Amino acid sequence: MLSHLLKTKASRVFAVTLLALAGVAIVTAFATEQFIEPSRWYFFTTDGSQIDVQSPNGRLIIDVDFYPQGTEPAYLEMRQRLRQRCDLSLRQTPLHGPVGATYRGVELCNAFDAAGDEFESRHLYFRSRVDSLCQRYYGELIAHFSKYLGAAIGVWLTLLIGWGTIKWISKGT
Repeated sequence: MLSHLLKTKASRVFAVTLLALAGVAIVTAFATEQFIEPSRWYFFTTDGSQIDVQSPNGRLIIDVDFYPQGTEPAYLEMRQRLRQRCDLSLRQTPLHGPVGATYRGVELCNAFDAAGDEFESRHLYFRSRVDSLCQRYYGELIAHFSKYLGAAIGVWLTLLIGWGTIKWISKGT
């Protein structure tokens, strides 16, 4: 059926136009918005003194830093600060709990040195936060690309209708 649709020169032109517009939409979508990939997130444990209504006990038991998307020096500076937060050689006291954990390629640094049930509750909450942030990330990504692909298809349909109208008018004379 598809080969039948692509027999005429005009139909091939419109097929190529659709593909070109879809390509432009994808490139434009990448160029217009920067999304922070999940592997660039970084979580660390806290003492729970601040409020976080989402956490199991209503306290800020973990916090998140997003790696900056900006210039290379700012990114390297942030990476250095994040490394220092979990650097065992810089600790004044021995570590009682685990160093941290990894889930879906995202790091949890045990900067607060939580151990046992304290760390386990932070770790479970960390996993749920990563899951919800991944869900939001992929949802926003799909919505963003859908908007541009929808616009490309809209432009293509407008061109198709315009071309059909011009052909219809020219046949009538």
